[in-house]
Amino acid sequence: MATPTKPTSNLIRFPVVREKTGMSTTGVYRGMERGDFPKPVRIGPRAVAG
Repeated sequence: MATPTKPTSNLIRFPVVREKTGMSTTGVYRGMERGDFPKPVRIGPRAVAG
């Protein structure tokens, strides 16, 4: 059974987040823990966006 997902109109993929912020992968994940970035949302079986 598929899990419900949120609309993807305002979501961007992880590489774009890194490119726009200039942050490393670890830096973005730490920002998620602090609440500076939204948690990832599943948009497909093998894809997430935030």
